[in-house]
Amino acid sequence: MPAVFSRVRLLGLPLLAVALVCGLKVLLRGLGWEPLAPNPLVTALVAATVFLLGFLLSGVLADYKESERLPGEMGTALLCLAQELHHSGLAIADADPRPALAAVALLGREVLGWLDGQHDDAPLRLSLRRIYGELALVARWNPAPLQARLLLELANLQRGLVRVATIRDTDFLGSVYALANLAALLLGLGLLLSRDRNLGEALFFLAVLTALLSMLLLLIADLDNPFAHHDGNSVENVSLLPLQQAVRQLEQLAAESGESAP
Repeated sequence: MPAVFSRVRLLGLPLLAVALVCGLKVLLRGLGWEPLAPNPLVTALVAATVFLLGFLLSGVLADYKESERLPGEMGTALLCLAQELHHSGLAIADADPRPALAAVALLGREVLGWLDGQHDDAPLRLSLRRIYGELALVARWNPAPLQARLLLELANLQRGLVRVATIRDTDFLGSVYALANLAALLLGLGLLLSRDRNLGEALFFLAVLTALLSMLLLLIADLDNPFAHHDGNSVENVSLLPLQQAVRQLEQLAAESGESAP
């Protein structure tokens, strides 16, 4: 339901833009200040604007599809790490994986909190340092091949974290964003200053183009950061459900390891 409210609220900006542009058109018609004659080049400007917006949308959608996989991949890496520790502790005499499992469960909670926008990356960095320390202690009783698998899963997790940080902090081709916004602005300005015989038709097409272009620009800006869960105005964010389920399983594994300890 909150997502529905956010989408409804997001429609307010395009509707406001439509009302403003249509009001300006009526005002300019009343003042008789429409110096531009109808020109077929307007069609070319519309096509160029749509092309730029389509290029931007295809680019951010590619990043969005990649981002959809990242929570599941990070949750899988954490689960594999915890399960390897848990079963190694069952199979190897005198092994005590409980501190490492607790560190993995804590790391999972910190990753989820960071992705959900509950805190910055400082607690996450501390948890990563702790898990490396715990794995160094595990190496005293864990065979080298199994230890290498643990470090590989931890590397996969960090690779996903770096990718999320990059997607969050980097805009997709900022110069193309500026060009697309400029093209949309010039198109609207050209339609405002164009002379039309029928004011009703002019207002209709102006309202439709303004609504579609403004909604598309807002959608592209929203899709460019699919991990903005902390932003109440962001609507299209990737689901963290796979990671949430993985964290619950991590906590269950850590609890079972504690109960089975002598």
